[in-house]
Amino acid sequence: MRFLEVLVTGSAGFIGVSVTKALRAEGISVVGFDAKEGKDIADAGALRKACEGVDGVVHLAAITGVAYSVAHPAETMKANVEGTRNVLEAARAAGAKTFVFASSASVYGDAQGAVFEDTPTNPKSPYAESKLAGEKLVTDYSHRHGMRGVSLRLFNVYGPRQNAGYGAVIPSFVKAAKEGKNITINGDGKQTRDFVFVEDAAKAFALSLKKGSGVYNIGSGKAASIRTLAEKIISLTGSHSEITFEDARQGDVRDSLADITKARRELGFVPGYTLEQGLKETVTL
Repeated sequence: MRFLEVLVTGSAGFIGVSVTKALRAEGISVVGFDAKEGKDIADAGALRKACEGVDGVVHLAAITGVAYSVAHPAETMKANVEGTRNVLEAARAAGAKTFVFASSASVYGDAQGAVFEDTPTNPKSPYAESKLAGEKLVTDYSHRHGMRGVSLRLFNVYGPRQNAGYGAVIPSFVKAAKEGKNITINGDGKQTRDFVFVEDAAKAFALSLKKGSGVYNIGSGKAASIRTLAEKIISLTGSHSEITFEDARQGDVRDSLADITKARRELGFVPGYTLEQGLKETVTL
């Protein structure tokens, strides 16, 4: 199917800007819908109007961050679950053929080793619970209304101009390193994450509009420890920052690593950036 117009919620956000750029590069007209521009996914009427005439929807808008969700569970669940239902209903009413949802690797909880899409889910925070509930809504609408639904379980997305809010580790570390302040790690630093560059994540959304169905892991397929990450950032910035440690945060998982075989096979998703390449671009802007 040739997409002419796509609604992107959260279009002014960190990932949304890159997704919008990727879609427009393919000649797709993007209708942006973002709270920063006064457009809230809680407003069902505004969503229905924005969806008129679109071929597909990419749903990124959400309250993000594990720590924030633990402190504000009701707000997180309402925004992320009911907000997703609102976007799905608007897409259905508009006759959109495809719905791509930004889910999260946090749905796996403390799974051991690389996780596959059929690895049992075990959410450890309200944020993770809300994303899993969102996936179920996408599946339900897909089955009941014939709308092709795709949920992308994003691992740790990073890149230039990312906000350090909601506990995003890389921009927090980069900011501290550039200011010559200590880089503080929650936990012992041996915990691992799968970091995926934002342009690679955006590519996955563009690919999902064309093909695929169900859930997909979107990561780099490689793990790095948080301490190693801090050391790389200190080196790249030429900083004299020291690494310090604090207690682990409630709701944080110990290790996270994506098996991206399914996304590679069914979507044609192949990450183009190594962690070193992505960090170089991140710290220079």
